[in-house]
Amino acid sequence: MIYLFSKIHLFPDRCKLGPADVIFLVDSSESQKSDNFNKQLKFIKDFVKSVYIGPTYVQVSVITYSFDATVEFKWTTHNDNSSVLDAIDNIKYKSGPTYTGIALSAARTVLLQSTRIVKKYVIVFTDGMSSNILDTKGQAALLKVAGVNIIAIGIGSQILHEELQHIASDDSKIFTVSNHDGLNSIQTQIGSYVCEACLNEVSDVLYVLDASSSVALSEFQGALDALQYITSILTIGRDKVMTSLIRYAAEPEIVYGFQKCTSAIEMHREISVLYQYPQPANRTKAVEFVYTNGFTNASGAREWKRHVIIFLTNGNNIDPGASNQIDVLKNEGKIVVAIGHRNFVNREKLLNIASYPYMFYHLGEDQYTDISVLKSLKILIEYNTCSL
Repeated sequence: MIYLFSKIHLFPDRCKLGPADVIFLVDSSESQKSDNFNKQLKFIKDFVKSVYIGPTYVQVSVITYSFDATVEFKWTTHNDNSSVLDAIDNIKYKSGPTYTGIALSAARTVLLQSTRIVKKYVIVFTDGMSSNILDTKGQAALLKVAGVNIIAIGIGSQILHEELQHIASDDSKIFTVSNHDGLNSIQTQIGSYVCEACLNEVSDVLYVLDASSSVALSEFQGALDALQYITSILTIGRDKVMTSLIRYAAEPEIVYGFQKCTSAIEMHREISVLYQYPQPANRTKAVEFVYTNGFTNASGAREWKRHVIIFLTNGNNIDPGASNQIDVLKNEGKIVVAIGHRNFVNREKLLNIASYPYMFYHLGEDQYTDISVLKSLKILIEYNTCSL
């Protein structure tokens, strides 16, 4: 099987990962079932597609575990992206109990065989408490003493947070999702830890707000709340994150350009006075306007910065013309985020708008989609560029 790699990886231009040894511990316990097991493997494949694999770059090993641990392949077994992806496709689900400690011990054995003086990471998937908590705690401690960075990913409602704290290197390296489908929502955060020799970079962010009568009033207010929240978590300034806002109904307009609001206070003020229009949305005209006017010299955009577009809309009535124009923006390297609110959302359309599935946010859908999930945008917008 041949895999092709575009210039835009899963973590687009955000991190050229420095040399690192990464081990994934995949939960193959009985509660997983094969479908959820395969979603863990997909997460790993997405990671592999986003980095350069090789003896002088990132090396990946995968260990599956249930009653015992199976080293599916070691770092030195596969030296390029395609062969690693093929090896992952050949991993089989083997049911059993959850002996996380045995998996951590197997990871330490593999780690000791590496002669590279690079950062080492163990990324652990688990959907519940292990069958021997004391052993899990002890094996994790041995890895930490050896200087290994451990990231713990808890999946589902049965996870034991205390155990995740024992596993992870520190609390910042603990991630939880409500189910396996939520794994894609943490791809960006995981990638931010497996990186060294980094320089902090920032982006130009263009908000595109649907202010038409095609959205409900509560939906429009939810979009304004999202704008205010995103503004509150970003570092705004002329040499930091800069933003611009386009509002549209029947006609699009620039509310403010990149050079106008140079502080969060100014942005909050601009957002607070926004209102809806009584006309329906012309989304095709809005997207064409974004393409033509969004990141021009006249708009104040910085050509050398990453360009991020955040669409705040329900995704309804997006015709093929608008979808095609958004595809052109993505192909030109623009990063596209889609944010919808509650039960008004056309999920399929917004997933198609977003550059990647984890860049689609469905706010208020359930208790796991509080507005605070937008915090992950900070890592996307204020990112790291790493040397090799």
